[in-house]
Amino acid sequence: GYVIASPAVDQYQPINTKVLYAYHMTLIPKELYESLEENCKGDYVNIDPDNTKCLSDYEDYSQIVRYINQQQILEPYCITTPAVNQVIQQPVQDDQELRCRSYYHILVNIWANDENVRKALHVREGTKGEFLRCNKTLAYTHNLANVVEYYLNLTHANLQALVYCSDLDMSVPHIDTQSWIKSFNMSIHDKWRAWFVEGQVAG
Repeated sequence: GYVIASPAVDQYQPINTKVLYAYHMTLIPKELYESLEENCKGDYVNIDPDNTKCLSDYEDYSQIVRYINQQQILEPYCITTPAVNQVIQQPVQDDQELRCRSYYHILVNIWANDENVRKALHVREGTKGEFLRCNKTLAYTHNLANVVEYYLNLTHANLQALVYCSDLDMSVPHIDTQSWIKSFNMSIHDKWRAWFVEGQVAG
């Protein structure tokens, strides 16, 4: 089987469903959502430059959600900049709070390149250079805009899949994931229900 989290299976569809998501989460007013739907017809990727009403509505929408953390809408909006990087590389006090999840991405580079950590992980000296969380040197060409059909093919294999999304993730809205899964026309064996962790409702 396989597990995928917040899968971006279509290059453009999440962009279009973000507006609906923003409305469902009351990030934008009903009036703006209805105007966007009427003037843009649900397409926010290929906006006609002559469609001034759509452009105006989409600009209003963009300004409203501009400072919302797309990965987790309830968390602080943080930008990982060189200035932030410089601050974090200073010694961290025991009681110092790193309030932004994105700061951890910077910390992992510091941690993984620490001499003591490398020794603990048995990294042989001279075999590996500096650790980088995101390796930009890979020769990779992004040439598939949509991979839904690949996941559809996997449904014919003897595999179990767990596809999950956060309802607070705006970068790949859960309504987008529900939409492409629903397009497979599969039978529903278990109705929508609450699930629990240690006696508490978790979703």
